[in-house]
Amino acid sequence: MGEVAEVAKRNDIRGQVSHIFSLPWFGPVHKPVLKTLKWLINHPEVARFIPDIAVEAEMKAILKRLEDLRAGGAQVGMDVMPTTAGFTHLMAFFPSWAMTGGREAVLERIADRGTRAEILKDIEEGKPTWPHRGRNDWSLNIMRQMGWDAVTIMAVHSEKNKPLEGRRFTEIADEHGKHPFDVMCDLLLEEDGRVLVFESMAEPDDPFTEKYTFPAVKDPNTMIVTDTILLGMGRPSYLFYGCYPKFIGRYVYDKGLIDLPDAVRKCTSLPAEWFGIKDRGMVREGYFADLLVMRPEKFRTEAVFRDPERYPEGLDMVLINGKVIVEGEEMKADLRPGRMLRKQGSEVGVRS
Repeated sequence: MGEVAEVAKRNDIRGQVSHIFSLPWFGPVHKPVLKTLKWLINHPEVARFIPDIAVEAEMKAILKRLEDLRAGGAQVGMDVMPTTAGFTHLMAFFPSWAMTGGREAVLERIADRGTRAEILKDIEEGKPTWPHRGRNDWSLNIMRQMGWDAVTIMAVHSEKNKPLEGRRFTEIADEHGKHPFDVMCDLLLEEDGRVLVFESMAEPDDPFTEKYTFPAVKDPNTMIVTDTILLGMGRPSYLFYGCYPKFIGRYVYDKGLIDLPDAVRKCTSLPAEWFGIKDRGMVREGYFADLLVMRPEKFRTEAVFRDPERYPEGLDMVLINGKVIVEGEEMKADLRPGRMLRKQGSEVGVRS
């Protein structure tokens, strides 16, 4: 975050700390502490006695750090996804030295048993630190920080491996008598390096881990966003179907963490203003009519991690640039009134 803020400040631009999250790292005692943490997650009847202040402390520290950076003259924003599961390419979790030279070079390394053993050693012994200074210190060492059981297959290309989507690598490893890392490497070789994965401490969104996100959900300066890695393959993230219905249904009405006007602002006018997108993000005469017509108290989703492809409830109409795209149960797929949005004007990058 300090680096993002420094770049923004020196260049008089706005920086974005995007999809904020933090991964557990307890140094020399990480392994036993992680084991205890996962036990608590899997025993909610005990975890509920852990004070909220302890679970929320890390996110509150992040928000305080951003406040201090802004006070020091940096223009830096932040966004969060309303989930405790991330998703990306599997190879993003490998040490950086193993990822150099393009896809073919990477696949050659993991096909070589000796090099594969070196990569595994760096994963199991490396320090998840920033900045990356040495061979085995990189900040996305997910398997060490969250455990081998934290990674679930999201999407593969071949029909042969489709049954593996939605399964943890540890489960597959147990069935075949392999180490989870060998399962990962073998699958990458079979899929020509194209494997998407989810990562999560436990089953998303367990009540214990979910509390970690609450300070950002409530923070007036934090935007609510989601990735849209819809590739027409694999198991999609449930946020593709339910990000905003979940945010409003769960955190406005079920949890009462934030009121409806503030919740809508965090999804609409706040990002539009911050990224310099003119004439959008508000219902105002002369603005582009990008509108949802919904029943707020009914606007929610049944989409969950294991059953993601669920359309939201309580949504009656969608307009894009004034054209009705969804009305009731009907979607007018032949209409495509959307347009590329780019920064406009000179307000972005000028100190307010």
